[in-house]
Amino acid sequence: MFATEGITQPFILGHSLGGIVAMHYAAEHRNCRALIIEDIGTEVACSNEFIRAIPLEASSLFEIQQAFRAQGMDFDAYFMESLRYDGTHWHFRFGHEDMIESQNQMNGDHWLAWDSLTCPSLILHGSASWACTTDNLRRMAAAKADSELVIYEGAGHTLRDFDRARYVQDITRFIANQTRQHGE
Repeated sequence: MFATEGITQPFILGHSLGGIVAMHYAAEHRNCRALIIEDIGTEVACSNEFIRAIPLEASSLFEIQQAFRAQGMDFDAYFMESLRYDGTHWHFRFGHEDMIESQNQMNGDHWLAWDSLTCPSLILHGSASWACTTDNLRRMAAAKADSELVIYEGAGHTLRDFDRARYVQDITRFIANQTRQHGE
């Protein structure tokens, strides 16, 4: 895709599963200018079995929100963005079993990809995240000299929804620093 668009050294940002995909892409292709990972680490051992308790269809967004709350989960914007309305009910664009399988495939050790990275990396993390631990992300930052860890105290898994202004500021600063270092 990047080659088709004439992009030879992309800045890549990935959140959660997208962060794992971005990390592996950057490790394999070695053409990334910089990597930005939002709230995922190299040691992933999550369960999203809670999704089975969320109705496949609901007559209101409130009903879905209540189902998430009953599971101890926030009804994050990224879940809302995956809903569609058919004129009578709300439906998710994904199947429960597909989401569970996706998580199971993502679980595991991603240290080899992290250790193979050749680009600078920004790691953004919510201290109250269910998806990764602060300890794992601190070890990632310590293992790679050109990485930076930024922790959002009290934030969960979706930092852009917790403090969008700070999120944009942190990413903008990181990209500007990388651009300056390359004399642009």
